[in-house]
Amino acid sequence: MAWNEDNSAGSVTISGWNINGKTGDVEFAIVKFNAVGSSGSSTSLTLEVTTLQDTSYYDISTTLNHGSLSITGSSEPLNGYSGDKPLTIYSHETITGNLTYSVGSSYYSGKLFPGDTYPVEHAITIPTGATVKFARLYTYWTWSAIGITGRYPDLKLTFDGDVLSPAVTYDDRKGVGTYYDYPSGTWAYDITNYVTGSGDHTTVIENMGPDNSYFAMDGVGLLVVYTEPNGDEIEYWIAEGCDLLSSQVESGLTPEEATTQAIFTGSIDLTNIEEATLTTVVQSGNDIDNMLIFNLENWTGIYDGTPYPDLDVDEQDVLNYLVYNDNIVKMRALDDYMVPSNAFLVLKHTTSKTPPSGGGNSVSLSAFIIPAISIEVTPSNVDFGSLGPGEISSNHQVNIKNVGSTTIDVTSEVTDNAQNLYVKGLQINNAAWSGYQTQLIPSSVEGADLRLKVPVDYVGVGEQQGVLMFWAQQI
Repeated sequence: MAWNEDNSAGSVTISGWNINGKTGDVEFAIVKFNAVGSSGSSTSLTLEVTTLQDTSYYDISTTLNHGSLSITGSSEPLNGYSGDKPLTIYSHETITGNLTYSVGSSYYSGKLFPGDTYPVEHAITIPTGATVKFARLYTYWTWSAIGITGRYPDLKLTFDGDVLSPAVTYDDRKGVGTYYDYPSGTWAYDITNYVTGSGDHTTVIENMGPDNSYFAMDGVGLLVVYTEPNGDEIEYWIAEGCDLLSSQVESGLTPEEATTQAIFTGSIDLTNIEEATLTTVVQSGNDIDNMLIFNLENWTGIYDGTPYPDLDVDEQDVLNYLVYNDNIVKMRALDDYMVPSNAFLVLKHTTSKTPPSGGGNSVSLSAFIIPAISIEVTPSNVDFGSLGPGEISSNHQVNIKNVGSTTIDVTSEVTDNAQNLYVKGLQINNAAWSGYQTQLIPSSVEGADLRLKVPVDYVGVGEQQGVLMFWAQQI
């Protein structure tokens, strides 16, 4: 099991075990590196073991052999549909106040040719007496080309009558193949001097490119972070960027490869947080199979074309999924195309309690107790489809998560009223279900592949029901 991966720091926590123990040489981890740089460049590879202990917490001695990584050149260009451009943290701070984000009257423009304009109105409302700390405008553009050749747009932006240049530009493109190598981008503009409180603002985007050039706008987002004397104490992270992702068949990538992330670095006090909200902004992500992952939790069905199909803005309550250090959000394209562009994590701190009168002081105490032994299994239903005697179904994965506080041993049991169809035919990880056993440490998740092998002499017909039960026992 691996968790707490931090690609920026180059660190990971790994736990491994074997029921019968292990001696001698062990292949403990395989690390895949993504090469970023030009041919001939290299960097040192320095290893450090923070803690290596056995199950009794006795230290295990180590010998480190350091090395280096070199880019020797490749005839294969980088596939831009992979998660190669993680979102960047623009701002992270604890303030008394809040933030607001809106896409205003944004809509999908279709192709904008030279001279075409794209107007968007934003109506911003912040509390009376609040002070704007900063305001940031995001333009989400896509499908930029001249004829059938991809190019970067000649984009002119006017905000409240003034022409502005971007403070930073993020973009990505397919980079391989002959067709549809069209870049997309997220350009960020500093508009702090223009947004000083509540009010209406107008953005106009114009294509200033040569003849036959065009690009399309997915929308314009306006973010305002403000302080408020009597407001809530919050900690926020603002992540921004542009990463084209696709695991469609023609991309040649798996969903795991078509995954980008943002790391909200830093330690947090989980006992001092009463609300946690994660907002993600994704261009062209209108597919309910696309996945949002936050630490060990994941969601599908959320990128559903809200507020409109070409720009998804999703907000999730993530209070129960926070970890103490370096919370990580990932966005994954499952057999689809999407362009993650923003992620905002906002933690509202617990309101301070006023001591009672009379000179005493109080301490508010709270604790959320989880059971020692508890598991979650998803999904709760598996349909193996239509099968005949002697046929074997495809694999269907279920995930088993240890949501208790102790390390557990998990076994399985199968029952049915279908003439032992499942008792005899169900397999877990390509073996008889009766031999299934695994160990899970707290918060870890393990996948199990289920398939049904119908006995050749099976005579039942029609829909047949069975039950697979996973049992957990403390080790």
